[in-house]
Amino acid sequence: MKKLETHGMRSRASLSTLARFLLPVAAGFLSLGWGGTGHRFINTRTTGHLPSSMQLFIQDSTYFGDHGSDADIRKGSDTSESPKHYIDLENIPAYGNLTPNLDSLIAVMGWEAVKENGILPWATVRSYDSLVAQLRRGDWLSARLTASDVGHYVGDGHQPLHNTANYNGQFSGNSGIHSRYESGMINANEGQLVVRPASVIYIRDRFAFVLARCIDANALVDSIMMADDVAKTASGWNGSGTPPAQYYSVLWEQTRSLTLREMQSGTEALASLWYSAWVDAGLIVPTFTPMAESRLPYGFSLAQNFPNPFNSATTIRFTLPEPVHAVLKVYDCAGREVATLVERSMEVGERSVRFDATGLASGVYLYRLTAGSFVQSRKMILMQ
Repeated sequence: MKKLETHGMRSRASLSTLARFLLPVAAGFLSLGWGGTGHRFINTRTTGHLPSSMQLFIQDSTYFGDHGSDADIRKGSDTSESPKHYIDLENIPAYGNLTPNLDSLIAVMGWEAVKENGILPWATVRSYDSLVAQLRRGDWLSARLTASDVGHYVGDGHQPLHNTANYNGQFSGNSGIHSRYESGMINANEGQLVVRPASVIYIRDRFAFVLARCIDANALVDSIMMADDVAKTASGWNGSGTPPAQYYSVLWEQTRSLTLREMQSGTEALASLWYSAWVDAGLIVPTFTPMAESRLPYGFSLAQNFPNPFNSATTIRFTLPEPVHAVLKVYDCAGREVATLVERSMEVGERSVRFDATGLASGVYLYRLTAGSFVQSRKMILMQ
């Protein structure tokens, strides 16, 4: 769960005040959604990726699932906890160039602004560092609790709506989507959550790794908002009251692929972080040369253009994890094609394309990336 949400409005500042009155029910309220079903699933299934030498972790898979929402529950009594669960990337200057030094961002934005927009990547790495220290001194009772927290933050980093200022659809006419997506839909389709066994890798630059996952998740936000619109239309629900079952069926149908991809990548990322902590604590010697993992593409993604809104020109970034024929086109709000930016076979890597909108009218435009079976669209605003 991200911030405390009431009718789609921000209420982070009021969290501590409300918590004093809601403590009797805080634990139940704060463990809903991704913080319950999703976090339990990620923390439990992650151990399936670990090497057999990490039996200490593997044998406690149920424990990690049981404690996957501890970090959410702490929000009820610890006001410093809430900002650790999200990052509003669009509000942070040059977010792709952030560093592990949080003080450098505070110097630019001020602590209150940084806190308001979330510190998820830094919180994840701090918990990782604590995990390494606890493993190094053999304090497994503390280590497994911290490992559960690392799992929670990694899970939040793979929940698209924890990585955007439009976390509740309040800026796009999708008010309330946060709980509908991470709670109502996930709970209704828990039986369809699956992960495939994968291998772990040693992560040298933990901060860059975590930040990259947040940026990848942010690229899926518009897809969720569009899916919400489709589900409302298909079910005839006007957004008032309790959504009908058909709404959640269509929402799952529309977002199943991206949701399962985030669950898969979330478990793989957590397994690799646990493994890296195991290595850094001196408990195992890697059987291969540690890789600069953060430099490798992790999955298909289409990032939000920057700047946005823009005047005349903007940059669009996308990631290709495999060689593929890629097509990137721009459309106006009526669905008419106005530009083809890419249409060719491309190799693995992170790409950026400049879109020059000179001569186009101000308004909302859509850009769509098609790469093999991967298709994703995002909106951008031109202000001439």
